[in-house]
Amino acid sequence: MSVAGRSRAPCARLAGLLRLTAFLAAFLAALLAPWPAPVASLAGEPPTIVFSPEVLARTRAQVLAGDPALMPALSALIRDADAAMAAQAQAVVLKPGPPPGGDLHDFWSLAPDAAQDSDPCADTYDRLRLRRMARDSLTLAQAWHLTGNADYAGKGTALLWAWCCDSLTRARPAMTYAHARPADITGNHIGSHTGIIEARDLIDAVEAACLLADSPAWSRAVDRAVKGWFGEFLRWLRGSEFGRQAAADQGCLGLWRDAQVAAFALFVGDGALARDTVEGSCQRMAAMTISGRPAPSGFALRAMLTLAAVGERAGVNIWGHDSLGRAMEGVRPDSPCSHAPDCADRLVPPDLTPLLLRAAMALQGPRYGELVEELPQDSRARLFH
Repeated sequence: MSVAGRSRAPCARLAGLLRLTAFLAAFLAALLAPWPAPVASLAGEPPTIVFSPEVLARTRAQVLAGDPALMPALSALIRDADAAMAAQAQAVVLKPGPPPGGDLHDFWSLAPDAAQDSDPCADTYDRLRLRRMARDSLTLAQAWHLTGNADYAGKGTALLWAWCCDSLTRARPAMTYAHARPADITGNHIGSHTGIIEARDLIDAVEAACLLADSPAWSRAVDRAVKGWFGEFLRWLRGSEFGRQAAADQGCLGLWRDAQVAAFALFVGDGALARDTVEGSCQRMAAMTISGRPAPSGFALRAMLTLAAVGERAGVNIWGHDSLGRAMEGVRPDSPCSHAPDCADRLVPPDLTPLLLRAAMALQGPRYGELVEELPQDSRARLFH
């Protein structure tokens, strides 16, 4: 057998093992009693992190009533969910080798300024796997919520289980090897605190977990294990050297670090930490929007709006904060989301529309209706924001 053939064989066997592991996780979860959602929400609605439970309730009622205005968006969601059903589960152990000094369970990505001769979204690294896992799990959770199809819930639960919980496939709850640079650039420094910004995709994963909480696939054991993983990641995010460096950043990185801390704290039940983090983030927002400074990028605005949405769910309202209003001035759904290059954006380009809809609804201005009218009929943002 050729060298290439030998290298592909273990990956093929591992891929098969991963598919089997995902199936068993969903199957075992379905056998266990469902675990009721621990966070208060509207009657019959799951808890949420960024999504509005009021919008979820209204949309589900409209879908059940067969509202023709939502059918194109619902059809698009079901099409995406069916594609996610057919896709392979994602896991960090699928890369061909570990990062230097680490093992296959460590998340590994390249820093943008170190990727001149390498594709940071190649199978060697985990960046694209994280984006796919978060995207697919949220899509399946949304489809479960609106259709009641338990197959979607089973696969969505299996994706989260494979990434967070299964001992054979789980990612270590840390970003120690994210934004790594080759040794000839930084000596022994193999990762960077800036890599924490890539974990923003995990906010979609916890939103998916919330939507799946009332499904037959989401058992007490699954709930405990997934929350345990995010609890560990939250401790790393707050207590590690990289986490402290990110917390000291006064730009986009600091904002996205705060958004993650707030979202994961809310998910694991630490509402006080979520509130404190959202309130503390207002200082960063104010510093980024003072008169005379360039307007924040769309990427920074996404972090600000995420923090405001999480804050609302945690019981603190910053929608009316002056800095947020200044950041939103003149922004449109097609405004560029410029930031440091991220290869995963080739898969899912950044989109401000959902969060702008959320903000317009929270602020109860005419902008909400205008934004909805501008959306394509098949935009999934019509269903959840």
